[in-house]
Amino acid sequence: MRVLMVVAMLGLYFLGMRGNLGVVPLDGRHAIISENVFVNTLPVIGLFSAKIAWTDRQRSRIDINTPKMLRSLKFKSIEDAASVYYGNRVDSVTAETFYTTTPQNDFLESNPPDVVFVLMESMSNFYIDMHSDSCNLLGTLADVLDS
Repeated sequence: MRVLMVVAMLGLYFLGMRGNLGVVPLDGRHAIISENVFVNTLPVIGLFSAKIAWTDRQRSRIDINTPKMLRSLKFKSIEDAASVYYGNRVDSVTAETFYTTTPQNDFLESNPPDVVFVLMESMSNFYIDMHSDSCNLLGTLADVLDS
């Protein structure tokens, strides 16, 4: 009797972990409970986030084999890809090809900033949702974002 009870409890436990009796177990889609991306990340634990990231990585088209990736995108060489990126012919690619430096700024040299805020591409809606009048994270983009 006791063994039967343990088996039944384990069965319920594993069914709860799966989430349903259908074909698809719990996955990232089941964490979407709001239009707010930040709210959707709250119920997801780290281990589940790692599983979602691993699955997304397996499905992604990005291949770290550079020559293979270039061929799939119809480029003959990395120089051809850099030429398309820059809009003019690039004869050789070095590590410095894709880096630029800002010009000397005498004002910043004599008045170094206390805080530097770097807004990078592909940050999703996380910082956009945190934007407010008292914490302007969008700058002049806030004036035109709705349109």
